[in-house]
Amino acid sequence: MRGRQRADNQPVHPIGTMLSGYSPFGGTPPPPQTHPAMAKIIIQPGLKSAIFYGENDHREDVSHLTSKPSTNIHLGNNPGKIGAPKPPKLPDKPVLPYMHYSRKVWDEVKQNHPELKTYEIARQIGKNWRDLPDRERKIYENEYQREKQEYYEKMNHYNRSAAYQQYLG
Repeated sequence: MRGRQRADNQPVHPIGTMLSGYSPFGGTPPPPQTHPAMAKIIIQPGLKSAIFYGENDHREDVSHLTSKPSTNIHLGNNPGKIGAPKPPKLPDKPVLPYMHYSRKVWDEVKQNHPELKTYEIARQIGKNWRDLPDRERKIYENEYQREKQEYYEKMNHYNRSAAYQQYLG
């Protein structure tokens, strides 16, 4: 049984010929092709224009596309800065109970064990936290719940604030 052949008497394999006529079983690979969207832009120092290299390496002057940056741009709450306006600062999130405990006892553990490295201090504090009685843990958890409630109230006020509404508008 004889299969199909190309003009140069090389057999044509159906899998290799599906894409762009290239067969891995003979012949030459196709010439390298660049995607039309890909380009090489070269900006030379001291020049205010750029050269665009696209398909077939033809040159196109794109100096009309570039512009000088303006220093008189005023956008929203960010006057004098280039870019999008920034929203007002969000309220701080509540600190988790373990982090409250860690911040409180860090210096004490460091003074009692000056030879420990930072990660060893953190490991020791974590062990102390796990061994902490429930009644002492409850103090930190209640403080967290109080801070969390304050945070939600502040966020509610923040979302209704004039500054935030102006930023959205």
